[in-house]
Amino acid sequence: MSIKILAIGDVHLGRKPSRLPSALHQRAVALSPQAAWEKTIALAINETVDVVVMLGDVVESDSDYFEALPIVEKGVSALAEHGISVLMICGNHDAKTLPTVVRNMTEATLLGQGEQWQSHRIQTPEGELTFWGWSFAQRYYSDSPLQTLPKQRDSSLNIGLLHCDRDQSSDYAPVTSQALKDANMDIWLLGHVHQPDTLSPTAPSGYLGTLCGLDAGEPGPRGPWLMEIKAG
Repeated sequence: MSIKILAIGDVHLGRKPSRLPSALHQRAVALSPQAAWEKTIALAINETVDVVVMLGDVVESDSDYFEALPIVEKGVSALAEHGISVLMICGNHDAKTLPTVVRNMTEATLLGQGEQWQSHRIQTPEGELTFWGWSFAQRYYSDSPLQTLPKQRDSSLNIGLLHCDRDQSSDYAPVTSQALKDANMDIWLLGHVHQPDTLSPTAPSGYLGTLCGLDAGEPGPRGPWLMEIKAG
């Protein structure tokens, strides 16, 4: 038996893929974040995952609230019907919007509101997972969120969820690689940077990238990350 996590990076619902070649203009809807989100929900159900985690910037901007609300609601409800937990954090793009989107969704848990770290434990027949999340409350945050991360951990598998700028001088929650290593997490799943890292099975920590391609200047494979944890 194993524990399955489907981890989703930046979705940016409301944004349209840019600089599509003319041959793909008619497929713009099929290549949109909404289409990728709907396919990801179907994947989570087909793979019978235990939990879906979302790393912020689910919504492109405040102006996309009304477009994003029914899309997110439908997806989260479909996951709930199959007993799949949903955990989210806010990024810099949806710091104001996402809390409103999920306010009436009892099936989804938004971690770390008010820029305060929050833990959430999930018990499965195969073992326990403890997720630690921190959310933007405004568009800019110039300090490292790791400065306020509690040091105490339990014996379960500890997974950190953070939307941040790694090893950059930034107004978007800057952190260093060394601080992430020193934070005593088993796994770090990161949002904000659109190019995904190569997540190693032995050290599955890094940026998940965007859920789908959004710009011709950011080439390469995209999609959610399916993680399977066996034997603890």
